[in-house]
Amino acid sequence: MKTDINGNIFKPGQLTPSPQFSPTATTTGGSESPNALQSALKSMPSAEQTTVSKSMTSAGMLDQILSKESPLMRRASTQGSQQAQSRGLLNSSMAAGASQGAMIDRAQPFAINDSNNLIQNAQRNTDAKNQRGLLQMGLIGDSYKSNQNYTQQRGLNDQAYGFEKELNQQQQGFTQSNWACKTGFSKAR
Repeated sequence: MKTDINGNIFKPGQLTPSPQFSPTATTTGGSESPNALQSALKSMPSAEQTTVSKSMTSAGMLDQILSKESPLMRRASTQGSQQAQSRGLLNSSMAAGASQGAMIDRAQPFAINDSNNLIQNAQRNTDAKNQRGLLQMGLIGDSYKSNQNYTQQRGLNDQAYGFEKELNQQQQGFTQSNWACKTGFSKAR
């Protein structure tokens, strides 16, 4: 029984190797699992999405800025009260409304600007994560392809070795038979 370096069996007189060497078969050499593609696909990252929470919206930012504890709101309240007092409306509901209006007028541009900045930063972070994910996917795909190319080339090399070995053995047998025939004929004369 004849075998190649991996122990694969060749049948006597067979010019083609055993099915392990067919061009469509792959030789794993113990390093590739049958589910290598599924494993490679599972290790690929998924796309990130930007999540905008209520606190990131201009309404959420306005709520944060309009809290009574905010230094901006304390200042706006003081200015609103001062303006109302200058008009003689210190203890009226008009003073309270003027104060609240002043607070909202002061806070709104900040809330819109802060909200835009937060959302843009979140989008940039998501874009960066997705770009990194694309690079990782490319590397994983290249690695898988490289492993597949190596495995296929190794199988082809093993196949070529088997063909070459079988051919050499057949040629040696032919040469010996030919020499035996010639020697036998020369002794017979």
